[in-house]
Amino acid sequence: MADALAVDLLARADATTLAVFGTGHQAAYEVAAVSRIRPVEEVWSWDGPPSGPSRWPRR
Repeated sequence: MADALAVDLLARADATTLAVFGTGHQAAYEVAAVSRIRPVEEVWSWDGPPSGPSRWPRR
């Protein structure tokens, strides 16, 4: 939840795109937390291994 607070305090007020670095189990929680305080319309994710980004959206 600390990340959501940081987003609320530091991100532009009109931001609707969220970038998530890493696609492990924590990524979904990050998106959910930020979505509770900001309107998230688009999520970009990146992970080092080529297989990383394709594993997270299936959850």
